[in-house]
Amino acid sequence: MTPNTAVRVFLVTLLSVFLVLPGFAAPRCDLHQAKSWYTTITAGSYKLLFDGDDDLSTTPQIEHAPHGNSFVTDTDSFRIAGPGSTCWASPEVGIVAMPVFIGNGRILLIPTYSGSDEYLFAVDAKTCKTLWQSPDLDGPPQRTASGYTLPGAGRVVIGPDCLPRTRPSAP
Repeated sequence: MTPNTAVRVFLVTLLSVFLVLPGFAAPRCDLHQAKSWYTTITAGSYKLLFDGDDDLSTTPQIEHAPHGNSFVTDTDSFRIAGPGSTCWASPEVGIVAMPVFIGNGRILLIPTYSGSDEYLFAVDAKTCKTLWQSPDLDGPPQRTASGYTLPGAGRVVIGPDCLPRTRPSAP
């Protein structure tokens, strides 16, 4: 190992020690708002598809088009298509309301509702696995600088892994 390499290794090791000490900034979740058009929500390299057809190459059907800022489907769920894979989201995710966010290129933060029930879900876009679900909310989740305000349930902050961390409501 050359002296320059040894110095670089030492500095990287030293820096990594300081980054885990209290008072130093931790990595943040890189959140981006998804875009919608017709029956598709595009979030990074993933698409949420609401066309209700198993064949990705077919033209979406008009009856599955967005209604206001919500996306509905006649199927039990919707598909998430991404690089090299497509999977079905859990039927419990329900009717998707905008805005949807994608964190770190993979974690979808999806507000949903069904009747008077409203929720916020964190879904792994690659596997369609539900990673986190809010309790039933008294209204739509509201995005804040550090996470979400969940009406009737409190606040959540978004961790560096883009998963919500529950914080109790202020009295």
